[in-house]
Amino acid sequence: MKKILITTLLALLFLSLEAQNTLPPQITISTEKVNIGGNIYLIHKVEQGETIYSLCKAYKVDSEELFKANPQLKEGLKAGKIIYIPTSAKAEVSQPGAPIQPVEEPQKGIEEESESVEQEVSEKDYIKHKVKLFETLHSISRKYGVSVREIVEFNGLENTHIYFRQILRIPIKKEVEEPEDEFENDENGTEETTEIITEDVLFEEMSETEALAKIELLKSTTHFDRANPIKIALILPFDTHSAKPSTNYLDFYSGALMAVEKAKEAGMHIALNTIDITTYSWTGELFQNNMIRDCDLVVGHIDAKQINAFTDYCNFNNIPFVSPLDQQTDSLALHNRYFFQMPVSAATQITNLIGRIDLGNQSKLTLFSDASGSEEPYRRSILAAIDSAGLPCNEIRYHIVSGRTIIDSLLVTMSPDVEHHIVVASEQEAFASDVIRNMGVLKFNGYNIKVYCSNRVRNFETIEGVLLHEVNTHFSTNYYVDYSDKATKEFILGYRALFKTEPTPFAFHGYDTFLYFITIINDLGKDFPQLIYYCPMNMLQNDIHFRRTGPNGGFVNIESRDVEYTPDRRITVR
Repeated sequence: MKKILITTLLALLFLSLEAQNTLPPQITISTEKVNIGGNIYLIHKVEQGETIYSLCKAYKVDSEELFKANPQLKEGLKAGKIIYIPTSAKAEVSQPGAPIQPVEEPQKGIEEESESVEQEVSEKDYIKHKVKLFETLHSISRKYGVSVREIVEFNGLENTHIYFRQILRIPIKKEVEEPEDEFENDENGTEETTEIITEDVLFEEMSETEALAKIELLKSTTHFDRANPIKIALILPFDTHSAKPSTNYLDFYSGALMAVEKAKEAGMHIALNTIDITTYSWTGELFQNNMIRDCDLVVGHIDAKQINAFTDYCNFNNIPFVSPLDQQTDSLALHNRYFFQMPVSAATQITNLIGRIDLGNQSKLTLFSDASGSEEPYRRSILAAIDSAGLPCNEIRYHIVSGRTIIDSLLVTMSPDVEHHIVVASEQEAFASDVIRNMGVLKFNGYNIKVYCSNRVRNFETIEGVLLHEVNTHFSTNYYVDYSDKATKEFILGYRALFKTEPTPFAFHGYDTFLYFITIINDLGKDFPQLIYYCPMNMLQNDIHFRRTGPNGGFVNIESRDVEYTPDRRITVR
């Protein structure tokens, strides 16, 4: 018994000494700062062994303040992650909603990376630039009007990889050239904010005959195999660390998984890397860790403040980047050759809707618009599409309050012997409903009516579906599922079996997006962008037909779905 007691005491003593000799890791206090909403934070990279307590003690901050600045810490402290340490300092100039920008510090004491440059250069020939968060070589080159290649060569860089707070030397051009602005000022000093793309001009690199012949040749070639699969990164704000993750993005992901499995069943090889962008303190980690560098395709819904960095990175590294959900990102396709805008723009939908109108010798086109002028931009866009199509048009404008009396004048002025194509230039329920009801009265009186209007009208509660059929209503829409289609039925059954629920529009969209691009890349290889215009496809919910925006531009989807409510109570989709 005595021997056991001694042994126990010796063991406890040994453990006590061992504990005394185990020191917590020494925390290096960071001096790197960042301005977020007018508040100054220190940027700290978490090292192995560090804890919330040790960080709060080292930086002399309250744990509640630390959690407030870094919500992701609720899931635990992970080595290698970047966190923000709150300070009492305030930025001199604070702009609400401004993007995160590092605080510039004196250059003294910072080691310049000039040793790798073989040829000495006078300081008069360059200026110094400290790399900020989210900056890429492409964005820096645009800022100074110098090409990426010039910056790479001037600094002796081996590649385009740069890191936060790196000092770059930007060469100064000997001759000062007047920059070519993308937008010219008008006489009043205001800037034009839109770029018009001529619909009839194609910016493809080869003729249709050459393209189709090359497509057939590429389809007979094996581009990927088990050892070299199609590498795809899916980047979405799943918000998985939250108690309520985004169901829409999870549904999109579920549809994407269905597409990947279908492609694998067909013998294709895919490696999918799924990234929750909300788990990263700053998105530059994806670039620094080369997480998407070798991808054949990146599909992502990125925050507006960060998407330029993504498109710049992908554009420079020739990585196709697909924006599958955001209708506001179509402008990025103007100057990014590897950018693909999936949702069809509202302007293109209007153009496609007007393009469906076929005027014969006994046909007339009439535009109905609200005289209050509350929807002038929408009215003007429709008039522009009608003018572009070269269609003769008569316009009738009236106030909604006179809707009940205008039918009498319409019965007199509109001939029952003519086929009337009616365009409703309104997305407001009150006015659009009134026009369609008046057209229903004309139809009841023997008039031949065809109505063309916004897809939103289908969801108006004040319009019965039977009325849409009676006036032969046409819509142009981004998404529409034909549930009578065989492939659609197979997808729904497979989705139910796998996820025990019904597929949402986001699930359909994820399936269509992934199956389209996987098929194109598998058939054509890594250089598929130069041939994608000649590869339109009709998917379950979307029709896809990409068109390049210009000689140096990316791609936008120009194919919307034309839905017709026929008088015999059918719904047809073209």
